[in-house]
Amino acid sequence: MGESSTESAPADPGPVRALPSIGSAAHGVDCRPCAWFWKSEGCKNGKACRHCHLCPEGEIRRKKKMKQEDIKQAVASQRAQQQLQDHLVQMQMLQQMQASMMVANMVQMSQAAFQPFS
Repeated sequence: MGESSTESAPADPGPVRALPSIGSAAHGVDCRPCAWFWKSEGCKNGKACRHCHLCPEGEIRRKKKMKQEDIKQAVASQRAQQQLQDHLVQMQMLQQMQASMMVANMVQMSQAAFQPFS
């Protein structure tokens, strides 16, 4: 039979909070903090600003520090990886040299074994 109006109506989402700027829509996910919002003159773009007005003061500095730290870690990781690769190449070359020396020693020993005693 027919549905009652209470069953088909969506649940009340509660009070909808208006965003202070367009850029605030991505707050907490992938927003870019507004550099002007916390300054004494404030952001002149207001609601049309493409940057987030919900981020706390100092968020730009914090994100910049995090990015610099990520870059430092990536560089250190690449450096360590290159050092390991260099070490591996050196070890392989050393192993090849040792194998060549062993073969040369075995050849010398076998030649000496077949020479008559004088």
